[in-house]
Amino acid sequence: MPYDYEKGKESIYQTLDATTAVLKSEKHSIREIDGDIKGKNAIRKNISSIFVDIVNSRKLFKKDKDLAVAKIIRVFTSEVMKILKDTRLFVKMGIRGDCVFAIYELSNKQDILMENLVEIYNIALDINKLKQMINEIFRERSMPTINYGIGIGTSKDLIISVGKKIANDLVFIGHAVVNASILSETASRSGIGAIAIDENTYNYLNKFCANRNRSFEVSDFKKESIKVELVKKEELKYYHISKMKKINLQNKR
Repeated sequence: MPYDYEKGKESIYQTLDATTAVLKSEKHSIREIDGDIKGKNAIRKNISSIFVDIVNSRKLFKKDKDLAVAKIIRVFTSEVMKILKDTRLFVKMGIRGDCVFAIYELSNKQDILMENLVEIYNIALDINKLKQMINEIFRERSMPTINYGIGIGTSKDLIISVGKKIANDLVFIGHAVVNASILSETASRSGIGAIAIDENTYNYLNKFCANRNRSFEVSDFKKESIKVELVKKEELKYYHISKMKKINLQNKR
């Protein structure tokens, strides 16, 4: 059915003239956004995102038969998604081509926010560890192995509901999702470690470990930067790691 421009015009005016509430992050959660045109449909909140992107997927898809590709992608997406959503911080999950991602809501309180990010960082480590098991099974079946990069971004973003009648989905405006996406396409390539985290994420993790006397070695991480084309050319500073070691949330004795 063709788009009805008259009804569309009506809908645009209705959206623009509606009483829209942007919730205060200190008192509300992302889950309270209801998507109603006159309701609570936006909030600015601390969030973090993990993106997991298959390396050189075009070559894999071009080289192998459809059945093999279908099985590889099903294994990759289903197992990674199980790990991504296994936390109370989980808000949203999605798939972009051969990339799987998740978004998490963080606390407004700095000490709890840092603990949240430790949990998210450890999730990324679990996803990286999964790669070894997947590839062992693929080799058993004489199937091609895969590699993937993991990116983590953190920032205080504007979250907007597009409305229940349209898609009942959320739009995230800010750096967390963008940075995680770019870094997942950078990690595990050209000498960069399997996990790449933006500067915000790194600073919070480093502060958490310094405050609690954790063995989070700055020397384990290498600092890099890349030029990215957004509204204008910007430099995205990030850290990557090859040594995979979980951070313990319990107090050190």
